[in-house]
Amino acid sequence: MSAPSKFTGLILASGILKGDPTILVLEALAPFSASVLSSDLMIVRDRFIYSLLIEISPDHQEAIAEDLETITATGEIDVAYEFAAFTPLSQNDSSSAIYEINLVAAKFSPAQLFDITSLFNRNSTLIDVAITSTEISSSARYIVRCSNSEKDSLQMAIDEYFETHKIGSSLLAKDAKRYGNDCVLLDMDSTFINEEVIDILAELAGLGAEVSAITERAMQGELDFAQ
Repeated sequence: MSAPSKFTGLILASGILKGDPTILVLEALAPFSASVLSSDLMIVRDRFIYSLLIEISPDHQEAIAEDLETITATGEIDVAYEFAAFTPLSQNDSSSAIYEINLVAAKFSPAQLFDITSLFNRNSTLIDVAITSTEISSSARYIVRCSNSEKDSLQMAIDEYFETHKIGSSLLAKDAKRYGNDCVLLDMDSTFINEEVIDILAELAGLGAEVSAITERAMQGELDFAQ
């Protein structure tokens, strides 16, 4: 038996960033009985995009639409919306699960993201994507749904692609217990950075060639730690 249908409103607001970009939309929705199902705010330079998915009574859609159109008429921000009924997936469906895939790379090109998204679409259903970049590295978080039978093929595809393209990855079930914030634990020298710190310190001490030779022999397995 399928879960009962819900009536939802999808709201998308965009414009030039002036103060809190969410306040006008939330103020318009405040008088109504509604539940927030999901919300995302993206700011790029001086512009923003704010999305909001709410569960509402069908009787309220016209009144909400009028208030949202009033916001757009002021010229401060643009608001688009859509109301529809949908049947959510059963929470007791044991044949599939939601997974979070975290990726870390020096940078992501459009071609790489196309390959990655295509890979996920072949082995799962893509639900959400978030990409963050800094001067040092870029990270991507993909949320997907896949069946138990698809999970192994998804993991194999991830391992093969990301090993070839030198992209760090992890696949974790969303309902797995997690404590604290997300973190990545990894070796520093020649992993997080390209250099060997001990070689850099040796250069400063005037012993660069000697220490580099020792480091290279150790990396080749020709010296053990005691030697």
